[in-house]
Amino acid sequence: MGRAFVYVVLGGGVAAGYAALEFARRGGYSRGELCIISEEAVAPYERPALSKGYLLPEDPARLPGFHTCVGANDELLTTKWYKEQGIELVLGTKVISADVRRKTLLTATGETISYKTLIIATGARALKLEEFGISGSDATNICYLRSLDDADKLVNAMSSCSGGNAVVIGGGYIGMECAAALVTNKIKVTMVFPENHCMARLFTQKIAEYYESYYTSKGVTFTKGTVLTSFEKEDPTGKVTAVVLKDGKHLPADMVVVGIGIRANTSLFEGQLLMEKGGIKVNGQMQTSDSSVYAVGDVAAFPIKLFDGDTRRLEHVDSARRTARHAVAAILEPSKTRDVDYLPFFYSRVFTLSWQFYGDNVGEVVHYGDFASSSPSFGAYWISKGRITGAFLEGGSREEYEALSVVVRRKAKVSSMSELEKQERFLDPLLTWQVAPYERPALSKGYLLPRGAARLPAFHTCVGANDELLTEQWYKEHGIELVLATRVISADLRRKTLLTDTGETISYKTLIVATGARALKLEEFGVGGSHAANVCYLRNLEDADKMVGVMRSCHGGSAVVIGGGYIGMECAAALVAHEIKVTMVFPGKHCMDRLFTPKIAEFYEKYYTAKGVAFIKGTAVTSLEVSDGK
Repeated sequence: MGRAFVYVVLGGGVAAGYAALEFARRGGYSRGELCIISEEAVAPYERPALSKGYLLPEDPARLPGFHTCVGANDELLTTKWYKEQGIELVLGTKVISADVRRKTLLTATGETISYKTLIIATGARALKLEEFGISGSDATNICYLRSLDDADKLVNAMSSCSGGNAVVIGGGYIGMECAAALVTNKIKVTMVFPENHCMARLFTQKIAEYYESYYTSKGVTFTKGTVLTSFEKEDPTGKVTAVVLKDGKHLPADMVVVGIGIRANTSLFEGQLLMEKGGIKVNGQMQTSDSSVYAVGDVAAFPIKLFDGDTRRLEHVDSARRTARHAVAAILEPSKTRDVDYLPFFYSRVFTLSWQFYGDNVGEVVHYGDFASSSPSFGAYWISKGRITGAFLEGGSREEYEALSVVVRRKAKVSSMSELEKQERFLDPLLTWQVAPYERPALSKGYLLPRGAARLPAFHTCVGANDELLTEQWYKEHGIELVLATRVISADLRRKTLLTDTGETISYKTLIVATGARALKLEEFGVGGSHAANVCYLRNLEDADKMVGVMRSCHGGSAVVIGGGYIGMECAAALVAHEIKVTMVFPGKHCMDRLFTPKIAEFYEKYYTAKGVAFIKGTAVTSLEVSDGK
């Protein structure tokens, strides 16, 4: 008894759903050639919902509402969708052995399923207490959280525990998110973990202190630096009544939630495929050591370009989504698919808090922002060799999170760590930007606003002409190489070569010169002082970031705008919006004298005057007084 498929996805989690959507959109298979095998009885769903909306006491998330791929604001893939797409779902089925050489899978019912191409999306399993020498996981009020069945057991335990005591074992993702859910269900919570602070694999001590303080204000008690050794149980029910700690403490418990980590489900393929970092080793195409087998999601250990090709196994939903899609692209269009270029990304939302992290938490840490507010906005940068390696932000806007990801992906250079620490919220004035082309007019308009300011990637070209938004990903998809943060110091038109400041020679057949223009400096008119920390020009993103930083420190102060043209007029308007008193100085008889008539200029000058701008016309700046660098 057996069935044969061209493509088999083994595993029914997040990665399986996103792989299915990619197959459907790219085509390349016929009805009945693709199947998904899952131990769970339902179609793939967004696993993060289990520790968030599923556990809420009011209006909880329930299927089919969180089937994949709604987590990425994409289609909802119900069982009906798979049927319509000709994708066979083999649900409630456990595979007990795999033969990579023969390209077969054997199920617990004795059926043999063969494939031509296999995508391993087996994910990971929750570590059990028994693996640490502690028995008792079979108790009806001890809960794990990895599957829908686990979540249902947890919901039932909470419903019978209102006003009671819960002990959460583990201070990581699952521990923190379940603790929040338990509190929301009016259950008293004690968290127990061996580390010095929560989220020890990611959070710094300072960041952890904030979240622990917040949780404490919600009634959560933290017991740190110790571990569980045993349970006290009630006869004859076998329910846990107390948790016994290594230091001898007994914690009363009406229920226990265990979140002590996960382990990749690799056992079917050990001895058949290469393993690394606790997972199945793959290349940049998500291809294993066997060319007909791919691995994605939590089970895959893949090279991270950002980390100089270092192999990592990432345990997060974003990685599962993206690697699954990449594997399908590589299978169906191998010649057009480049190696995966993934930016590690983690996030969490609990209570009213929401944070995101990008990159790698290695290097020296710089914290910034407001850690004391009830509506916090703070973060941290990890810096190694003068460049950003990782970044964390709590309470950011969508635009700020997007900008944060750009900072990390480009390994932005830091010019001053001490100044970086003084930031009140996420800004980028002290980072050397390396970004794809953008709409320069945004710098003197939306970028300078005190609220709702424009930030990349929102104003990359070509949105200024109501056309496509050309992000770095767009250039990559179109095979256009971006050589960023690179200065050309000489050009030889006869030889058709350009020499960069790093000594690299770039040759061409056809050259388009689009070098633009630079801002004229005061020194070109015999006036010194451009080096001062509060003297700003506006021509590029770095200029704009400097100006934003200066304006934030100048609220209620005075600004002098030198020049009455475009930039002067638009910057004056931005300064007024920041509640800064403005004086404009220029030698002409009226503003915008290269374009405006005196009558037109008179209208605009009166309007600006009504907004508090003073005009000093017919004169020029001769010098600047500089004190303490300002």
